[in-house]
Amino acid sequence: MAGDIVWTFAQEFPFFDPRAATALAWTMAPIVGSTQGAPVLPADAGLRRGVRPGDIPLLMEAAGLRARPGTNTPPSLKVTGRCRIWVAASPAGITANAPLDKSAESIGSAFAQTMRDLLGVTIAPCTTTADVAEAQILVWIHGGPVPANPMRPIPTLVAPNIAQPLPGQPAPARTGNAGLDVGGPGIGAVLAMLVATAAAALAVRALARRAG
Repeated sequence: MAGDIVWTFAQEFPFFDPRAATALAWTMAPIVGSTQGAPVLPADAGLRRGVRPGDIPLLMEAAGLRARPGTNTPPSLKVTGRCRIWVAASPAGITANAPLDKSAESIGSAFAQTMRDLLGVTIAPCTTTADVAEAQILVWIHGGPVPANPMRPIPTLVAPNIAQPLPGQPAPARTGNAGLDVGGPGIGAVLAMLVATAAAALAVRALARRAG
């Protein structure tokens, strides 16, 4: 309802994957609720659907962010930036049902704890920023303007910790294009990414129906 505090993840790795976003949001929900009396909910209705606790590890596994038993451990994550929260100004004519600053603080604390618990990543306490482009969490008042949230090709907080060759060592040989840099992924890779994203959304909806 108008006046409620709502929030969303920035569209960057790993939050752009609906499976990871759902698992993170539902792990954060009780932590936010324990420190903020008024409703503070994800803006995306898909992240509000019920998820059984046992499904959270499955969502993380499906997103490639948690090792399945008997399989190779996925690449660990490295912290590449600082946690930032963008908080919108209060829109004219709408009264917030909870203090914006306190709500953002609760969301940031829940986010840091969940990143540690689900991803094994320890980040410094989140701070606010006036630049929405550098924030991983966007917070605003429902009924006010919705912030722009375009897809980001480069993550601003964490990234896969892929080993790089030491200085003076040759880089690994490229594969699939005879060692030539063709300027980015081909159409096949793009189509595969789109299919994977659609499959992820269907999987999240299926789990939500099971929980309901």
